[in-house]
Amino acid sequence: MSPAFKERFQRYQMAYHAGGAFLSGNDHLLVGYHIEEAVFAPLYYGYGGPGQYGDRSVYARRIEHDIMEDSPDTILVLLTAHPEAIKERMARDPMPRDQKGRRPGVLREEDVEHVLARFLEEFAASLIRRRFVIDNSDLSPEETLSEFTWKAQKFLSHEDRMRIAARQVLVERGDHREGVVEGDKTVPPEKRISI
Repeated sequence: MSPAFKERFQRYQMAYHAGGAFLSGNDHLLVGYHIEEAVFAPLYYGYGGPGQYGDRSVYARRIEHDIMEDSPDTILVLLTAHPEAIKERMARDPMPRDQKGRRPGVLREEDVEHVLARFLEEFAASLIRRRFVIDNSDLSPEETLSEFTWKAQKFLSHEDRMRIAARQVLVERGDHREGVVEGDKTVPPEKRISI
């Protein structure tokens, strides 16, 4: 695919996911999204750099403007780690190869420091004001989730807290009808979000 085609396709994807119909429900989780595009597109995909057509940093702010119009309670999280921790994880647990023998991950070890700096720049420039950083250099996945839960609480609305409390009661009683992740049979009192 040409860089011009990739740019158009990604622009369409981001516009779709920032649209009112997509964001009309209560809960959404977008990973990477427009900030990842602003970091990786110029570095690896050949489009969206400063001064180029479709500058992804400029486009990221446009996407955030739309998000804040439709979902002003959006929370932005920057998940980061020290360069050494990232490089060690890349060496220890590389992305599995696809059917053609390629590794699908785009990040190259020699780019880790640059990519970390770019994510921090985009995070700092973001129009989304409800935000926080998690440095998981020394955290397990479980500790990272716990840190997220703790830091996100201050941004939850009363309605969010009521939905969480209702779900906790249903899970504890065994009445929860949605798929429950194995091991999520109860929510211990010390982990509950206060209303």
